Amino acid sequence: MRKILLIGTGGTIACGHSEDGLKPLLTPEQLLSYVQDSK
Repeated sequence: MRKILLIGTGGTIACGHSEDGLKPLLTPEQLLSYVQDSK
């Protein structure tokens, strides 16, 4: 079984639009939900 280490640093992959521009919105858990075999 392969292991994945995900470090959530709030980079552009986790950003979304806000009134003040881009800001981190996704948690590491939310990002992992996009990887089908991560559970």
